[in-house]
Amino acid sequence: DVLTLYTELEQLRMGEQFKLSIINELNEDDSDDFRIPAMFIQPYVENAFKHGLMHKKGEKELYILFSRDDKYVICSIEDNGVGRKKATKIQARRKTQQGGFSMDANQERIDLLNIGRERKIRIEIIDKAKDKEALGTKVSLFFPLMN
Repeated sequence: DVLTLYTELEQLRMGEQFKLSIINELNEDDSDDFRIPAMFIQPYVENAFKHGLMHKKGEKELYILFSRDDKYVICSIEDNGVGRKKATKIQARRKTQQGGFSMDANQERIDLLNIGRERKIRIEIIDKAKDKEALGTKVSLFFPLMN
């Protein structure tokens, strides 16, 4: 619910050129099988807005998918923004190095939550590109099932 409210606020700010899709493929029965720490996903969604989509001209898309496999619940956050390389260059020009705190804090949380676990929370980040042109970023968060 918090994630939906946050994305709806950003959608108002971005305007008509922004398209949001949040798809939940999980069953209600799945909710007892995993835990997602509070406010864990929001920093990754915020980064998609702040660093990828805000600087993109034209149509902006954000796609969030909740799914599962045999061992994990997966939250995929995919945007068609400017990509991480260009976002880093923009940040350097602005000379503001803010924005890393949430990601660093989340990594510390992951490290603490993973202590003693056989299956660990993990993150995969993919820079989407075609013919060396950035097409956005995909972040996949893997939360281990408890069974």
